[in-house]
Amino acid sequence: MKKSIFNRKKLTFHRNRVSKNWFKNAYIKYEASKRLNERIIELDKNFEMVLDIGSHSGELSKILNNNSKIKKIIQSELSIKLAKNAKKINSSIINCDEENLPFKPNVFNAVISSMSLHWVNNFNNLLKNINNILKSDGLILANFLGGETLNELRKVLISAETEILGGTSLRVSPFVDIKSVGSLLQSAGFNMPVVDSDKIIVTHKSIINLLKDLRYMAENSSLNYKVIPLRRDVLKRADEIYKNKFFTFNKRIVSSFDLITMIAWK
Repeated sequence: MKKSIFNRKKLTFHRNRVSKNWFKNAYIKYEASKRLNERIIELDKNFEMVLDIGSHSGELSKILNNNSKIKKIIQSELSIKLAKNAKKINSSIINCDEENLPFKPNVFNAVISSMSLHWVNNFNNLLKNINNILKSDGLILANFLGGETLNELRKVLISAETEILGGTSLRVSPFVDIKSVGSLLQSAGFNMPVVDSDKIIVTHKSIINLLKDLRYMAENSSLNYKVIPLRRDVLKRADEIYKNKFFTFNKRIVSSFDLITMIAWK
């Protein structure tokens, strides 16, 4: 049996750990959620029953609650502690893993997800399950992190580890390639797929601050194998390389989050 890339228990632990301070650090989730809402506003269609997959603390549903095109939203979230946060925003929530959606066929008019699907092991199987629970002419609309995410961090860590240790480890999670998303949607039975990507640029004082932010967003590594901790000398050298290669005028380091958005119809 092929080993999964991501450890879902580790991901759950990461999300539970940051639940108390989640609202302070979910700025990328907020931005990604706003962009999905804008896509819905552009559509000439109303949605009676909507599922929000990977709701975290309810950021997307909070925005969608004010969208007149949506009547009812059900949230689903892997982390029980984030789900409790989300329940305060929208009481209709189910604590479940999106890799095992517990819904009957032909239930929802739309399935929407923001900043969560990049942690799914079998993306094709997820899309098939979503197609199954959608009603005819149902919408799938989601954004998630793509292949160019944290490219700067990936490059400087490889350079620093190679220079000091003579080799390197996988430090940044592999992400879905935008080129494959459209074909995956079609193979799952969806029609008229549209896939695009946009960059969210973030700056930090140092590489340490970036890594802390990733942890606070529960976007630190959930790879399904033991990761050797970064040595201090490697981190110091990586920070030096970062500040020489990817920086703003005031020497703040730059990191890119590649936000892929997909939309298609059953």
